[in-house]
Amino acid sequence: MSTAATAGITIGHLVVAAGGLGIVAYSSYQWITGYRDGLRGQELAMKPLTRGKELASAAVDSVSQGIQEIRERRRRRRYVY
Repeated sequence: MSTAATAGITIGHLVVAAGGLGIVAYSSYQWITGYRDGLRGQELAMKPLTRGKELASAAVDSVSQGIQEIRERRRRRRYVY
């Protein structure tokens, strides 16, 4: 195996590990803040998932809005002539 391939595999493993640590850190933060807010039991257990869905939905909405704005600008440019 070449050095480049070994380096690529090593970097890939580091990226996966960092992603896993990010998920653990995010979940822990959500549990801590949920506990401080008075959540217990199932509500507390579901807090990271619920918050994750909210963030994903907001990201999708933001991208959709950006695409819509780009299309609107292109449409306006066509009719400026």
